[in-house]
Amino acid sequence: MARYSALRQVLRPRNEVAKFKDNPVFLRSCVRTVRTRKHWLRQGRVLQQGEESRPAKVVPHTLRGKGKRVVQLPLFGRWQTTAYKAPSVTNGIIPTNSHGGYHGEA
Repeated sequence: MARYSALRQVLRPRNEVAKFKDNPVFLRSCVRTVRTRKHWLRQGRVLQQGEESRPAKVVPHTLRGKGKRVVQLPLFGRWQTTAYKAPSVTNGIIPTNSHGGYHGEA
């Protein structure tokens, strides 16, 4: 049932198969895990063009520090990502990210 899904899960496709006490019931195969953009990058996947503005789910997230703040954290599903393609080495120059690290194959 939809109300028992975890914080980082969504139903996709949302095809109802039955009703139990007036609550819709879905197949377990419809349950999908959603992650942040950063977690997908760790899995070797990046968001598709235009998906940044259409998260599958938005959950509250508490930022710790001097004062606790609650922000909205967008979560994305695998269907919204593609495999990460590392930039290639050109003229002997290794491309780096904004922190000076290298992501890719040599």
